[in-house]
Amino acid sequence: MTLGGDLTVACWVKLHSIYTGWVRIFDFSNGPAADNLLAGFVTGELRFALYIGSSVQPQVSGSYTAVAGTWLHVCATITGSTVAFHVNGVQTAQ
Repeated sequence: MTLGGDLTVACWVKLHSIYTGWVRIFDFSNGPAADNLLAGFVTGELRFALYIGSSVQPQVSGSYTAVAGTWLHVCATITGSTVAFHVNGVQTAQ
């Protein structure tokens, strides 16, 4: 995976229950510690992270906490050096 330019990843998510630890929504990577783009829930709170090599770049945590059994539209964007997270059309983190 080579990142360059702007990027948007959007998807629908429904958790059956709230887990402790990471629950990934998506994870695009070249392997451990090698250019990862991932989003998920950490004990119900949204997180989005970008790694260049093994170094974390922008990482944002959303102010939205998931509710089990509810559908969510999740959108993560990278525009230049700005990373943002949207849930159901509302920006929750930047």
